[in-house]
Amino acid sequence: MNQDNPLPIHRRITGFTLIELLVVIAIIAILAGMLLPALSRAKEKGKQTKCLSNMRNVGLSMAMYLVDFNKYPGHYLVPAGEIVYPPRLLPGLAGSLQVWNCPSEKPRFYYTNRVDRNTGAEGGPMKLTPSTGFCYGYNDWGGINEFTKPYQGLGADITPNGREPWQKEVRESQVRAPSDMITVADSRSDAQWDTAIDPADRAAPGQEAAEWPSRRHSGGANFSFADGHSEYGDQAKMVSREPEIRRRWNSDNQPHLDLSPQ
Repeated sequence: MNQDNPLPIHRRITGFTLIELLVVIAIIAILAGMLLPALSRAKEKGKQTKCLSNMRNVGLSMAMYLVDFNKYPGHYLVPAGEIVYPPRLLPGLAGSLQVWNCPSEKPRFYYTNRVDRNTGAEGGPMKLTPSTGFCYGYNDWGGINEFTKPYQGLGADITPNGREPWQKEVRESQVRAPSDMITVADSRSDAQWDTAIDPADRAAPGQEAAEWPSRRHSGGANFSFADGHSEYGDQAKMVSREPEIRRRWNSDNQPHLDLSPQ
């Protein structure tokens, strides 16, 4: 045998056994199960942050409206059957409808332009009515029962020449503590007065009332305040009867627990 050129040695190459493959697959599944919820939470957190930014912009637009008119825009214009605060605030938002759309909500509740069914051409912003799907609600009645005096909201059923306080646009001077007065918040989108929020709405035990602020952001909602700032709040806390919370819904900054029995 030639010692300088040894014959090649043939090795047997083996693959993974079935058990080894199953172990690898199981490990991948475990890792995926750990990572996907974390990624989902991170994605939702990003949506919540974007929504909070929307609220901030709405608050700033409200502040600009107050500078121009010295009163709040009001919620529902009775003679027209139309929700008016979003279109009235649009100039301060550079006409952007997207600011009114929470990224965590379904697109069917988004504020969009009208579309001609025959031509497909877009018109102006869609008319908002009590049955229009929407993402954000207006503090129209305050933290007390509807049609109750002293009125504590920011203009509910606006009626020209109306005599009741809720039929008028509330003057800026009537809000005693703007930095502690809720103006707009995430609403429970179901196309039934989505444009209004009412913490005094009654609910069955363990249920949500129709006009409570939403809980779509990890059990809570984003809120805009009369001074223009925005913040997050847990739904259960923000509709509670705690005096320090309930006063934040009222224009005189008092809790008025006797006016919202539950």
